[in-house]
Amino acid sequence: GYLAANTLPLLGIAGVGLVGSDMIHAMHQRLISARSLGRYKIKKELGRGAMGVVYLAWHRDLGRPCVIKVVNPEKDTSGMLRRRFEREARETSLLRSPYTVQVFDFGITQQGQMFYVMEHLDGETLQDRLDRDGPQPFDIVCRWLVSSAESLAEAHARMLIHRDVKPANIFLAMTADGREVTKMLDFGIATKVEAEGEVTGNRRKRKAPDIGGLPQDARLTAVGTIMGTPLYVAPEVLIGEQASDRADQYSLAATAYHLLTGRPVFTAETMEELLYKTIDDPPDAPSEVHPSGKLPSGLDGVLLRALAKTPEERYPSMETFRQALEPFAAAPGASSSVLDMRD
Repeated sequence: GYLAANTLPLLGIAGVGLVGSDMIHAMHQRLISARSLGRYKIKKELGRGAMGVVYLAWHRDLGRPCVIKVVNPEKDTSGMLRRRFEREARETSLLRSPYTVQVFDFGITQQGQMFYVMEHLDGETLQDRLDRDGPQPFDIVCRWLVSSAESLAEAHARMLIHRDVKPANIFLAMTADGREVTKMLDFGIATKVEAEGEVTGNRRKRKAPDIGGLPQDARLTAVGTIMGTPLYVAPEVLIGEQASDRADQYSLAATAYHLLTGRPVFTAETMEELLYKTIDDPPDAPSEVHPSGKLPSGLDGVLLRALAKTPEERYPSMETFRQALEPFAAAPGASSSVLDMRD
C-alpha cells in the first residue's frame, strides 16, 4: 500500500508530462504551419546553419511548393550585409544555367529578416549520396562536375564567386522523366568580385590562419573568420586573401576528390592541423587514395592542377577546368584513350 501510494502520483505526473510534451510538440507544429511570409506560407523547417534557416513553404498565388532561406540578421551590425544581400540576390536571380537552383523572389520582412525564395527540388545532395553509398564511379562524378562547373562558370561571368562549393551544396534533382541533374545550391554567401576587390597583382605574404571563429565540425560553413567550409576551402582564402573564381575551382576539385575516393583531400585530428595541411602539404594523387586504385589515366593530373596551392597554378577559368573534365565524363565503355584505367 505504501509503494502504491507513492508510485501512483509519480506515474500520474509522468503521464501528464508525456501528454504535455505531445501537446507542446503539436502546438509547435501548428505554429510553424501558421506562419506566413507575405505570399508564402511556412510549412516546416528543413535545416539551419551559420547563415540562417531554410524552410519548406507554399506559394499561395501559384499553388506550389518552394524553399525559403531566411538569412540571419544578427550578423548585420552595420547594415552592410543587408545592402550586399539585396545586390547579390538580384545578381543570383539572373543566373539561368539549368544546373543552378533558380531564385525567383527575395525581400526583407518588417522584422528585418532577409530572405530569398528558391525552386523546390526533389532528390538529395551529393553529401547525402556520399554518406549513404561511399565513393562514386569516376564517370558519374565527372558528369556531376562538368554540369556544376557550367553553373559556376556562368556565375563567374557575372563576377559572382560562390565561396562555399562542397558536396552538401550540389543537389541531385530528379527531373519529370526520371533523370538526375545537378543543381548548384546556396549562393547565399556569394560575393561580387567588384564589390570587395578583384584578386590581382602580388599575392600577400603567407601568415598563420586565424582559427578562433571556426566551428568544430569541418563540414559547416565558417562565418566571420573564413567564408567557406574548411574541408574544401582554398589555401589562399585561409591566409586571408579574397576568394576568386579559382578558389571556387579548388573547392570543386576538392569536392570531386572526396566523391571519388570517399576521403577529403586532407584529414587531421584537429581543425588547426587541417588548416595547416591545406596551406602547406601537397595532396596525394586521387588514384593513390581510391579504394581500388583504378582511375582513368590523366584524371589525377586534372584534379591536382585544380588543387594547386596558388591560384596562378590552377586552370585559368572554370570553363577551361570544365573542358579538361569533359572527356572523363563520357558514357561508360566509351573508346577514348583518357578512359584507359590504371592497373
